[in-house]
Amino acid sequence: MVARLVQCCTDGANLATQLDAMHADQQLLCERLEVLADALPDAPHQGCLHVARTIGPLLHRAQALEEEALFPYVSTRWKVIDGVDDWIERLKCEHIEDTCYAEELSEALLAYGRGDAFPTPDALGYMLRGFISGLRRHLAFEQDVLVPLLREQRPEPLVSRKAVPGASGRGC
Repeated sequence: MVARLVQCCTDGANLATQLDAMHADQQLLCERLEVLADALPDAPHQGCLHVARTIGPLLHRAQALEEEALFPYVSTRWKVIDGVDDWIERLKCEHIEDTCYAEELSEALLAYGRGDAFPTPDALGYMLRGFISGLRRHLAFEQDVLVPLLREQRPEPLVSRKAVPGASGRGC
């Protein structure tokens, strides 16, 4: 599947379209998780079970698109931008964190959906909101910084760009 993604995303505009679609799926996931968080302690058990099973596969597909197509494309095409490799490294680190947190959240949602005593509604709500916040922050950076670059059809940026404020490469 990843090879197919890479083949279909060899130009910036097409890659931006693929990324927009993946971001829409992830935003929808965030909305569904928010509905569950708002419904606690009376969140529907079946809803928790269903969403728990979708988090991992969706995140895997999104991260595969980014790591196999987006990051190499941006790193190669926009190497003139100061800090671009730091941005990519930061996003890769976020992938690791998001994957770990998604696994914990999926387990918690499955347990809650089964009616287990743990997690408590407060603990689950905290986990849900933390995951939503982190994922939305990741998506916002890509939409605000990377997608506009992908849509530019020049071999180099229109203007010389310096590292984006607040986007410094912080290690994992």
